[in-house]
Formats: sequence, C-alpha cells, structure tokens
Amino acid sequence: MNHLLTAELFQLERAELVRRLRRDRHAATVRASRTPLHRRTAR
Repeated sequence: MNHLLTAELFQLERAELVRRLRRDRHAATVRASRTPLHRRTAR
C-alpha cells in the first residue's frame, strides 16, 4: 500500500515537471521567434 502511494506521488510530480518543462519550452520558442504572426497566434 505504501509503495503504491509513493508511486502515485511520483506520477503526480513527474506530470508537474513535464508541464513546467513544456511551458518553459513554449516560452523559449515564443521568445526566440519574434515574428508578429507568431505573437498573434501565441496569445
């Protein structure tokens, strides 16, 4: 039971890490391409 709980926590943390990584990468790409069209589509 304990190892199941830790596995769930690990999954949650991994998901959060992936989300943060994706957000950072998206921001980096938006910052890299300074085209007005990209800025318009990227909200």
